[in-house]
Amino acid sequence: MAGEVCSAELEGVHKNGQRIQIEVHVIPFLQRGERHVLAISRNITERKRAEDALRDSEAQYRAIFNASADALLLRDAEFRIVEVNPAYTTLSGYSRDELLASPRVMWQEDERMQQLHRADHDRVLAGEVLRLEHTARRKDGRTLQIEVRGTPVSYRGRPHVLYAVRDMTERHAAEQRRVELERQLRQAQKMEAIGQLTGGIAHDFNNILASVIGYLVLAQERAEAMADATLVRQLGQAHLA
Repeated sequence: MAGEVCSAELEGVHKNGQRIQIEVHVIPFLQRGERHVLAISRNITERKRAEDALRDSEAQYRAIFNASADALLLRDAEFRIVEVNPAYTTLSGYSRDELLASPRVMWQEDERMQQLHRADHDRVLAGEVLRLEHTARRKDGRTLQIEVRGTPVSYRGRPHVLYAVRDMTERHAAEQRRVELERQLRQAQKMEAIGQLTGGIAHDFNNILASVIGYLVLAQERAEAMADATLVRQLGQAHLA
């Protein structure tokens, strides 16, 4: 009545007993020279239910987002970081505030890679699902091999990209060890095959030599019986050889 415009959201009870949410705007005005108050009421029950459902959904999303073992990062269409989860800050070594304040991929120092990341971001916004592996550097300088998956999502009615990052360093190291062990095994198999081959050749050659030596001994005995000293000496040298 003093001239102030007032607004409020109230809970009301319908004649049938149903509780409803009401938005009320109250304005002063003059009618026939006298002060009056006009109250404009609107039933906002469905809107409030939708808002509550959205709020509950966002709370569930945030709980899942924060509990994920994968490092998650949400960027908007302008490549700005909107949110990160604890796993991402742990993996990168950067704090949440440092990440939110940076327009870059902080653990990527290569400028060419920065440009590629931005181009990939635009592709995901257009509907493409991204998967790539590359080298990243933590804040403490340690190098990691990471797998990045980018998925287009809608957040609060606007296009965003959700990035899921996994540390693949141990898996890469295990893969390299497996490749090295396979190489060593192949080398060992080659050496074993060569050993079997040379062993077989040596065995066959030994059989031939045994026959040659046997005939030399017989020849030496005959030369001695013939008292041929020169032949004995020559056969002795052949036997020695």
